[in-house]
Amino acid sequence: MLKHLAGLVLVFAAVTVSWASSADRWVEVRSPHFVVLTNSNEQEARQVAGQFERMRSVFHMLFPAASDAADSPLIVLVFKNEKSFLALAPEGELHKQEFNFASVFLGTPDKDYVLLWLGFPVNHPLLTIYHPWEMVYHDYTFYMLRNVDAWLPLWLKDGLGEFYANTDIRDKYAVLGETSEGEINFLRHNRLLPVTTLLQSDSSSPSAVNKKTGSVFYAESWALTHYLMLHDSEKKTQQIQEYVRLLLQHKDSITAAQEAFGDLTKLQQALHKYVEQSRFKAYRLNTADVVDEASFQVRSVPTPEADAIRADVLVNARRTQDAQALLDNVLQEDPKNVLAHETMGALKFREGDIAGAKQWYGEAIQLGSDSYLAHYYYARTCMQAGDKGEDGAIESNLRAAIKLNPNFAPSYDTLASFYASRHEKLNEAYMLNLEAVQLEPYNLNYRINAADVLAENQKFDSALSVLKFAAEVAKTPAEIDLVQSHIRHIEEYKAKHAPIQSANSPDTKR
Repeated sequence: MLKHLAGLVLVFAAVTVSWASSADRWVEVRSPHFVVLTNSNEQEARQVAGQFERMRSVFHMLFPAASDAADSPLIVLVFKNEKSFLALAPEGELHKQEFNFASVFLGTPDKDYVLLWLGFPVNHPLLTIYHPWEMVYHDYTFYMLRNVDAWLPLWLKDGLGEFYANTDIRDKYAVLGETSEGEINFLRHNRLLPVTTLLQSDSSSPSAVNKKTGSVFYAESWALTHYLMLHDSEKKTQQIQEYVRLLLQHKDSITAAQEAFGDLTKLQQALHKYVEQSRFKAYRLNTADVVDEASFQVRSVPTPEADAIRADVLVNARRTQDAQALLDNVLQEDPKNVLAHETMGALKFREGDIAGAKQWYGEAIQLGSDSYLAHYYYARTCMQAGDKGEDGAIESNLRAAIKLNPNFAPSYDTLASFYASRHEKLNEAYMLNLEAVQLEPYNLNYRINAADVLAENQKFDSALSVLKFAAEVAKTPAEIDLVQSHIRHIEEYKAKHAPIQSANSPDTKR
């Protein structure tokens, strides 16, 4: 990932962001799977929407089991200049003197944003970014793999991101696996990490976070992924798929690699030779031209509406003061702006102001919000407020959230927890927990909550059975300890209450 470390130096004596957009005219282009909002022009918005559609088509061919959220399309904000791009840049990047990004991907529970500045000077001599879409493809890879993200080791996750970042997508074909000259040259002048170190590293490992070895780690992750991907393509093998399959069976990364890739010493030697070779291969993927720009819908977007969207981005970029100022301006111009109310609720919730969040989400719902998150968080804030007079509102809003988005697991889990806390509808609560687990099978908390509901219903053996499956999902020592703690607690609770349960059983009464 050398290209993400060698940045374009932009010196700011003081970074001051102007959030007002009264001088901008905003245009929306809506394609089948994307919404492009720009302060540039319609032509550029159409081109961006078309390229995103091509990208989606290619990535769905590459990852047929992956899916994107059909009920929540990606929203792409395309900016006409550096100033408007930086006005929404994440807080962590804003005050840096090195800006080395042409796009930012912001994932939220409700919707996902891409911030894109096509005027980024990609030909600067300090950079090795070959086209403005490189970082978009990199982040879209993560987006497509997000459902298995918890099981992907860091080296493979970053390696795949880097591998597909170099994709060249045209109208009827795509070229995959183009070489990153910057990564190759960097590896040739630095000592490679042992493959065993690479395989076992995570986001807290010195090999990945140290300034020097971290650069080697990301470059070598790309090289190993590139080597294995091209090997699978040429030899018609499925080594990477086999490696991931073994990981899903809870085998450690070293064992899985030995079984999938063979002798790791030989793999290390092969990787050294691969980096030193003079020519690298790529492969071509034929695609159909899926873009029908004539079908794209275009409209002018009023400034308050565009600013409400920008404020939502700022909240998720952790720019709370800028978001507050922009929201105040929007609500002054348009007091009934639903998105502004929802975003204000999110801002207050993030700040820990539960009463304020409840108020804003409640007002958004009264204004006709169809956001499942507005209903979900209104119910959450009512539960946190602890007012039992809100029980009806809690239940109805959680059910509304489920109806609006049946694929949002937290709504099911929260409703189950609500029933359990009231010791009512426990059988239904367990079914709700099961739905949450099916939607997010790797979420350990949902499984533990399901066991707790069963224990609350004095179905101790079933609860322990659920926790045994949860133990297989637990990955870290802390997660394993959490499951074991719940097992001990339920076993103790069972031992204490089993005599009472037996005394009250029909057989005992006879």
